[in-house]
Amino acid sequence: MNKIKFLYIIFFLFLFLIINFNYNYFKKVNQDILIELPQNSSLVSISRILKNNNLTNNILYPISLSMILNYDRKLSYGEFKISNNDNLYSIIKKIRFSKVHLRKLKIIEGFQKYQLKKTIDESYLDYDENLLKNYLIVADTYYYYKGQNINSLFKKIDFISLELFNKNKDNELLKKYSINEILIIS
Repeated sequence: MNKIKFLYIIFFLFLFLIINFNYNYFKKVNQDILIELPQNSSLVSISRILKNNNLTNNILYPISLSMILNYDRKLSYGEFKISNNDNLYSIIKKIRFSKVHLRKLKIIEGFQKYQLKKTIDESYLDYDENLLKNYLIVADTYYYYKGQNINSLFKKIDFISLELFNKNKDNELLKKYSINEILIIS
């Protein structure tokens, strides 16, 4: 008789764990949120951040799911956008495969230096007065991640701009005007 009671207890405990895990696994976020995971975060600290943002009820769920999926040592850092479509599995997957949230930097044609400075100040990038003198900047929308070095972003913009002009080097305008003159005209 004791053996049957023990089996019932084990069965109901197992059933409780499955129901509880499914609730957390399929738990949805009410609204989109951004979470930031610091560099060199441990699995436990990442799980605490998820719990503090109400993305799980218990830190054990992200820990166990990460260990089951063999993601426990391969989690990344940065800023992640969690949408209302995400569940615990998709959140862990985003963190594992570095699906960091990218921000937009929109440079509009005809921007003057003060307007570009204002746009940079409104972003999470640090402005450097000498920065604009060193790079060729073509108006476009560029994407960056929070904490990215502004020099690395502007090097990318400079490369894209030079590539654009190199592709069109046979264009009549480039024969008539220099790159700087074309940027001033536009």
